[in-house]
Amino acid sequence: MGSVSKEILHDVPPYIRVYKDGTIERLVGLDVVPASFDIDTGVTSKDVVISPETGVSARLYRPTLTTASEKLPLVIYFHGGAFCIASPFYPKYHQSLTNLVSEARVIAVSVDYRLAPEHPLPAAFDDSHAALRWVSSHAPGGTGTEEWIKENVDFNRIFLAGDSAGATIAHDIAMRIGSNPDPTIPKLSGIILINPYFWGKEPIGSEKADPVRKAMVDKWWEFVCPSDSQLGLDDPLINPLMDGAPDMSGLGCGRVIVTVSENDILRDRGWAYYETLVKSKWEGKVEMMEIEGEDHVFHIFDPNGEKAVNMMKREHRKVGTLPPEKINVTTGNDERHHHDDGSTHLAYTTTATQHHHHRLLENLISEKYNRKPPPLLPFLWETNETTVDIDLCRPSSPPEHRKVGTLPPEKINVTTGNDERHHHDDGSTHLAYTTTATQHHHHRLLENLISEKYNRKPPPLLPFLWETNETTVDIDLCRPSSPP
Repeated sequence: MGSVSKEILHDVPPYIRVYKDGTIERLVGLDVVPASFDIDTGVTSKDVVISPETGVSARLYRPTLTTASEKLPLVIYFHGGAFCIASPFYPKYHQSLTNLVSEARVIAVSVDYRLAPEHPLPAAFDDSHAALRWVSSHAPGGTGTEEWIKENVDFNRIFLAGDSAGATIAHDIAMRIGSNPDPTIPKLSGIILINPYFWGKEPIGSEKADPVRKAMVDKWWEFVCPSDSQLGLDDPLINPLMDGAPDMSGLGCGRVIVTVSENDILRDRGWAYYETLVKSKWEGKVEMMEIEGEDHVFHIFDPNGEKAVNMMKREHRKVGTLPPEKINVTTGNDERHHHDDGSTHLAYTTTATQHHHHRLLENLISEKYNRKPPPLLPFLWETNETTVDIDLCRPSSPPEHRKVGTLPPEKINVTTGNDERHHHDDGSTHLAYTTTATQHHHHRLLENLISEKYNRKPPPLLPFLWETNETTVDIDLCRPSSPP
């Protein structure tokens, strides 16, 4: 007997196929990777069960801690996939979350909500809200027992984030919290909506120019949220802008950042959401970012790409999951930069590039060791690296004998640059005195001290010396080597 072909009910190639007999064939998003320690970033992940009754689980991520009790912001992340494909364990999502946790220094909970059509909406929304309640049970006084969350989460800094369908979920949860406050759930600091999956019956903007792609997006909703109502594509779950949808002034968070991609058919819905929120009576801060030349959730398909990395940095900094972009220090005169080739030129004088290391080093060392070091040698660094000792007591000369216990530690151990050359104000270059007492390469020392104080390793700093006059400026921790 020959095989009988099964009749297809829904077919959205190359993603998913649903047959009339109930069989579901997912064509993408099936690969998984185990939780692990990532040797490149120092991020550790593990899987936990949130609800044994529903089977909802999550993958937790934690960066390398400075102390066992360090408190970090929390990002609860909801993956995309049109509510019916992918999971936190999908390799590209795992890599994206690993990058996020490493770069932003946050704890992350990536939620594995139940998928449609086996579990039609609003199951994914309800599961995700349950995940937030589970996280909240670990706040002080709660009954939660997951150590990473209980011991290392700062419950004053909780953010929801998601891409595509996951962004839609993040919005819905913030609306639920705003309209029905729950005293057991800590206040949300912000939500991050990346290429949010908002839609509607009537096409807007670029949707009109691409009827084929619009038809595919329409079809998604038909089988993830079957309904007998007349709402269909204007269901408030997917169209928060329709007449009769909950008032967005009730959004239950303090900040929102919306990101759209130029070539994404969902772009104009994201802009409409932003504009509606701006015009509403919501009292928070909303920011918008458009990525040129990219399509839907490009950052997932290429998580290590330059645009993806830069986008994630900007988003998580803006909602406060990264430390301040600038720190205020007293520095030297901002007139000249001295370069490795001996040339001298006028400095670009915005505060973002006034990085005179002398005073910055003094301030950071003073805070950490309760001692202001003597003036440091005026030289630059090379590219080769070695581990040396920095003498805090007399960094400009060989060490002397000191009474034990009367001063703070004489040396701190840092990774520094090559110790071959010093570059002087007159442009001359000579071999350095190579004892550890004079190997003061400021680049790595600054990185280490800033990292300890602000939980952020800054990009390479400009190679210049300082002058003698003093002024107070801002040091940009995000892009210190270029104008803002």
